[in-house]
Amino acid sequence: MLSTLSAQTELRVAANGMEAQHWLLAEPIDGVLCDAVLDDMSAAQLCVWLRLIPAAPYVYFGVLYESKQRAEALTAMGAGADDSIELELSTAALLASLPRIQRVLQSHRRIETLRTGRTEKVSLAMLPRAGSSVQNRPSELSVAAPAAAPSPAQPLNAPKPAPLPSLHILCVDDEPLYPELVRLVAEKLGHRCTVAHDGRQGFQLASQSRFDIIISDWMMPHLTGPELCRRVRTLPGASPYFILLTTLYGTENYLEASQVGVDNYLTKPIEPAKVELALLAAQRAVSAT
Repeated sequence: MLSTLSAQTELRVAANGMEAQHWLLAEPIDGVLCDAVLDDMSAAQLCVWLRLIPAAPYVYFGVLYESKQRAEALTAMGAGADDSIELELSTAALLASLPRIQRVLQSHRRIETLRTGRTEKVSLAMLPRAGSSVQNRPSELSVAAPAAAPSPAQPLNAPKPAPLPSLHILCVDDEPLYPELVRLVAEKLGHRCTVAHDGRQGFQLASQSRFDIIISDWMMPHLTGPELCRRVRTLPGASPYFILLTTLYGTENYLEASQVGVDNYLTKPIEPAKVELALLAAQRAVSAT
């Protein structure tokens, strides 16, 4: 996984949270992809420390989590992380998140990183926990912390994140179970949720009303999720955060979806914690634009 990722980014791999802190103080890092639980600290602790560095450029913070780490990922999102990425997803899905990382940086820094027809490299620090599914990194990616970097202190208390806006969500799925689950979680978080029962109805609703987030199944009658996303992206003034529900794992599938503007993925079967993580990430992205 890491050798593929390093081909599209300037990648530094840190062995633990302390080593990542050294790099973040000594080198220009655009983003951090961090396992939810490290050997020496949690992703939430590292994120809090990062957000407290005075006068620092904005750094994207993504949490990599396995199914058993959803509670830790939610804690990290509450501490100011930008995004959460399931480790059950394929390498292609992780690569598809790179444009999303660039959009977050562009929103916060107002930098010119997104160009038509090409993607510039992003400098990332990656922290896989020992024994995790991304730990099998090639030796040439291993790095040592710079000797001159100061030893940072970890804060004891997290700053209270700014309140996130209430959003209007469109859920599109021909199965009734998942839209109902999304609606319950969305309303728990203070959002409004509208349901469409196939892609064609979803596009009609998106044409008539403004939605901040669209959550769509991939395979549906009349219109697939990626095709729905492509059409929505052509609507004047429409720029919703687009999440695909999927059981598809092939590289070509994620490449197809990322090319039409999909922002994130949820693998089926979905559970309330998964939906909450995705909506928190979407809230942060929407509020940054």
